[in-house]
Amino acid sequence: MSNHLVTLFKAVPEDDKDLYVEIMQSVNILCQIIPVIEFKFCNLDVLKDKLVSPERYSGLILSSPRCVSSLKHCLANDLLHPNWKNKPCFAVGPATEKLAKNLFDLTCIGSESGKGANLAPIIIKSLGAQKDLPLLMPTSNLALDNIGSALSRENIAVDAPTVYETVTSPCLQDNTRSLDSTLNNILVFFSPSGAKSAIPLLEKNILDSSKIIAIGTTTGDALTSLGVTLSGVCPQPTPESLLDLIKPMTHGSS
Repeated sequence: MSNHLVTLFKAVPEDDKDLYVEIMQSVNILCQIIPVIEFKFCNLDVLKDKLVSPERYSGLILSSPRCVSSLKHCLANDLLHPNWKNKPCFAVGPATEKLAKNLFDLTCIGSESGKGANLAPIIIKSLGAQKDLPLLMPTSNLALDNIGSALSRENIAVDAPTVYETVTSPCLQDNTRSLDSTLNNILVFFSPSGAKSAIPLLEKNILDSSKIIAIGTTTGDALTSLGVTLSGVCPQPTPESLLDLIKPMTHGSS
């Protein structure tokens, strides 16, 4: 067993099954989650009104698993209108794609993009001249408007209702204080909001002695702006990509 401890600063999955934790444990690397943010759904009645009228949209953009969950929560026991399957559905990241497939049998485009800024060119190319109708993009209150801004420059309209709010976990301060500086800590941050919430609460000796990893360049930029020295940036938001980055850091330890 490695004497490294990987701590993931992220939300706990709704089903409590985290693929990042599982892949670390599969190679005997200790791994834990510190919930840094929580999500509260909002405006679900507004979203439902939009989902029942797919004819008003050219397609759907799902930028996170939580956006997919918002569809499930607003529909409750109702089914997603079948005509959405006849329209392109764009997704950021394989986790979002997988959940959309599992919950609604939607076939997504662009999940390999990894982040919104990379998805926008895929959307533009896929739509071609089909710009008459807007795209529906459920979003959060803290979402960066990378996708919407890029599409707007190409005269592609986006209807982006806020369907969930991101708030700091009430247990974050206590959980960060529980980190043990005698271990070889590897701290992994998944979002700019998570980084901005957690970094000010981490003790200096933990920050100075830990390897710090960002999932994606957007989170990396947020960490750098907070004065953090990065040990690595994970190019793709996948468990496999993170493991590839972390394994050399744990090599030779026992």
